[in-house]
Amino acid sequence: MSINTAEIITKALRYKGILGVGDGGVPNADDSSMALSFLQSILRSWSREAQNNYQTYNVSVPSTMSDSKFYMSLGADTDGNAGDFAANPCRIDQVTAELGPAVYRMPILSLAEYEQQPSKFATGAPQFCAWDYGYPQSKLYFWPLAASGYTIRVMGLPYLPIPQTAQDVLSLPDWYDEPLWLSLAASLDPVTPDASRSLHPEELYRLKEAMSNLHRFCGQIRRPHFVTAYPGRKSPGGLWTSQYSPWGR
Repeated sequence: MSINTAEIITKALRYKGILGVGDGGVPNADDSSMALSFLQSILRSWSREAQNNYQTYNVSVPSTMSDSKFYMSLGADTDGNAGDFAANPCRIDQVTAELGPAVYRMPILSLAEYEQQPSKFATGAPQFCAWDYGYPQSKLYFWPLAASGYTIRVMGLPYLPIPQTAQDVLSLPDWYDEPLWLSLAASLDPVTPDASRSLHPEELYRLKEAMSNLHRFCGQIRRPHFVTAYPGRKSPGGLWTSQYSPWGR
């Protein structure tokens, strides 16, 4: 269950006519670097879309906070703050506070609304949270701080593997192969004046078919279960009516 980055780049460049038979089947450094940059952008974009991301971010931690926030990252940040959550999501769909059999879904507000709270260190049953998105580390703030005994659970989307070099091997299912190199070929279209041709209508149709298959595969695997009831709450949002952005802030 892996995909070779170099093969994706080679297929896309050959399909576009940038890489010919006389090139020995190996892209030059400039073409490879350009294609890698586009491939990274494609995978970052797909990470945030459930129809293109077969994975689910479902991580929980106990509420043993001494600060007003959780750090979400793999390892420590530049200031030495270790990640309370062992991975940084690219999108958050739901945050819950669990206490025994009761599960409380928390509204996700903006940082500006969080900053309006007079006391950041009050403790009790969490009423809401605010997500300060960052890469490679995010911060998730709660008000009030969860009292001891709660478990905080976050559900959303993790990042898909992002190649750092053209030699990287990506841990992705095989069904990502064709959608990736066809999407990469389409992305190269307006920025490669040396390309011998653009994608024909039938090739665009092939791309749409490949993406449709990817969406179907991801939909079959990714079955997130979100809390729809709000035990212990008079209303699902309380007085907080702000629009929520799943990408933070």
